Amino acid sequence: MVDKFNLAVQSLESPATGVFTITPSDSADLAIATRAIRASGAGNIVIIGQDGVTATCAFIAGETRAIRATRVNSTNTTATGIEGMY
Repeated sequence: MVDKFNLAVQSLESPATGVFTITPSDSADLAIATRAIRASGAGNIVIIGQDGVTATCAFIAGETRAIRATRVNSTNTTATGIEGMY
């Protein structure tokens, strides 16, 4: 496969290069910090940002948000089908 963008410098405005399923946890950090988070089912997602601050974000079904998170807490997270992008 030819990748015409393999030499391009990535920035935060660049498309994500990968997606992974997030299982919320109150104790385990994500293996990769996110560039964005998507929820297939509506609800709240409680994140710890790269700055260490905890925030509760309300998602509608299918919404994707540009969020740099290091953890998604299970306590008070009600959204389903959570995916991280990097």
